[in-house]
Amino acid sequence: MTNEKMECQEARLLMVGFTVPDKTMEEICRVDPSPQVQSHKHSWNIIRGLEEHAGTSVDLLSSLPITTFPGSRRLFVGYHKWDRENGSTGVCMPFVNLLVLRHITRFVACFVFTCRWLLRNRRSKERLILLYNLHTAHTYAVLLASRLSGAKIVSIVADPPGGQRPREWFLRRMLRRFDNWLHVRGMRAMDGQICLTSQLATEYAPRVPVLVVEGVIAEDSLDHPDEAPHSELRDREAGAFVVMYAGQLVEKFGIQMLLDAFSLIRNSDYRLWLFGKGAMEKTIRDACIKDKRITYWGFVPNDIILQKSQEATLLINPRPSNHRFTRFSFPSKLLEYMTSGRPVVTTILPGIPSEYHPHLYLLEDETARGLADLLKSLHDRPRSELNKRGQRAKHFVLQKKTCSYQGERIWRFLQSVLVS
Repeated sequence: MTNEKMECQEARLLMVGFTVPDKTMEEICRVDPSPQVQSHKHSWNIIRGLEEHAGTSVDLLSSLPITTFPGSRRLFVGYHKWDRENGSTGVCMPFVNLLVLRHITRFVACFVFTCRWLLRNRRSKERLILLYNLHTAHTYAVLLASRLSGAKIVSIVADPPGGQRPREWFLRRMLRRFDNWLHVRGMRAMDGQICLTSQLATEYAPRVPVLVVEGVIAEDSLDHPDEAPHSELRDREAGAFVVMYAGQLVEKFGIQMLLDAFSLIRNSDYRLWLFGKGAMEKTIRDACIKDKRITYWGFVPNDIILQKSQEATLLINPRPSNHRFTRFSFPSKLLEYMTSGRPVVTTILPGIPSEYHPHLYLLEDETARGLADLLKSLHDRPRSELNKRGQRAKHFVLQKKTCSYQGERIWRFLQSVLVS
């Protein structure tokens, strides 16, 4: 084995971000208005895949992923440490959950705990810090600590810098613009970056080495039956054609278009199942009253989502492709849909690589009428044809998007950063 590879195997890894135990995330989901469920799953999947191939465990340094007060009722977050039982530790950092103070206290805590980690691992030949989904307080605390110590930093960029939000008061809008400016400068100071889409890298940090990893799916989420005879039997008995959506219930994700399209379909065979929470909950509840074919299941545990996805005829991602943010995003829900083995309908988002297209049903006319026509067309096709498309999608994900497969790609990239 070369000295270069031996040195990489002796690397110590720290992920700084918002990765907390599943139990903690479940508690947040019960009370927080905007729980970051997909980010939670994504970060853990990266860690699992990386640990499989790196030959070492990943230490975690996290801020609790909660909404700023008063969105979340927690004003102060205390220090908490847990043992991951694999030789690594996890730390939840203390901070004050108020606008501005939130960033200041997170910066101080992150700098102190990062320096402590670097000092504790000072004898390691290579130390590398992964910054998950750049948060400016974390970014600049880690940049300062790493520049003092010589450690390398790789950012995992799942979202672009945030844009202006409607009806924000002036001071908050100005602070957000400043935060975005800091965000971009921080991205450009990294030693490497792992992005969901190539557009994220070329738009914000084109000179930083990049690896595109649009999604990572846990192998245990692939434990669905290869066929869904119970679903087909129910369809034959009840004649139901069930269209299912699970995710954030907000207009920018195409929920209104989905409701409008469903209203254009008069056939009583159709059903629309909606899961999640968001600003459109009231609109959806009103639609359920007007149209008994629509069912709103609420925000439910993931095992219920998996069960219901097996019972659906097809799963849908109606997110419009004409919004600027879609250039920089890959809908992680799409991978979860595909692992179910059920057929998937999606808009043609710029962030979805073309290798996915043969395994999906693509919505080209992103209007309520266009979606209604596509659903009618799929309704009239043999269910065996739909199921075969769904199974091909599942096998595609199983081959190329698992924690193990993507973890090996990530580790090879991190090796190149460590020796550069």
